[in-house]
Amino acid sequence: MSANCERFIPMSQENTIIYEGLEKGLEKTPFPQKHAGLTIVETLASILVLAIATSASFTALTTLNNFAILNRNSVAALALVQDAVEEFLSEPFTSIIPPNSPLSLGNRTRENVPIVIDRRTGLPSLTGNLLISVSDGSLDASGDEIVGRESLRLLRATYTLSYSLRGRTYTVSQSTMRANDQ
Repeated sequence: MSANCERFIPMSQENTIIYEGLEKGLEKTPFPQKHAGLTIVETLASILVLAIATSASFTALTTLNNFAILNRNSVAALALVQDAVEEFLSEPFTSIIPPNSPLSLGNRTRENVPIVIDRRTGLPSLTGNLLISVSDGSLDASGDEIVGRESLRLLRATYTLSYSLRGRTYTVSQSTMRANDQ
């Protein structure tokens, strides 16, 4: 027999056969205690790390969503103010200005102007107040004429839209000037 072959040795008279390798420590032994598995402390530490990473991701996504909401609302408010400025600039400007024209001198307020409209309901989800101030741009603060020609008349218009969101007031404002049509 070769050295690598297994040998069976009969022992005692009952013809009991014993595997020779058992005496050399080839039987299965349990793992040592340090490799037995995760302890409760290791498990709790890994759960804590996972919870911190999850909450940090959630906080970051919530913050980004809030920035997106603020930007969407400010872009909508800016578009509304720009539309009002375009209405002012496109109105015919002659020597006679009708009383309800966008070119009428003075201050006017449009209240509860819809800024953002909910797509599902069709109702405004954000409203604001638009202050329109139209003044004679041909005159300086003391009332003296800036422009030397009598036929040229200037109007200065300032549009200020203010709205509240989450307890804070936001304002979008634009100004323009325009000369009469000659």
